[in-house]
Amino acid sequence: MFPYEAEAITRANIEDRLREATHRRLVREVRAGAPAPKETTTSDQSRRHSRLWRLVHLPHAYT
Repeated sequence: MFPYEAEAITRANIEDRLREATHRRLVREVRAGAPAPKETTTSDQSRRHSRLWRLVHLPHAYT
């Protein structure tokens, strides 16, 4: 391997590491600024239909 090839490979490796570090930093910043996902509980049935409603109302009746 010639000296300039080793230098080019080294520079490419450094650039890749810098690009990867920048990407990780940007992902952290975006995640930190994003609102936290809403936690759902199994007892949160206020928006869901009851089991009886699902039995009586057939889904294909609305298509």
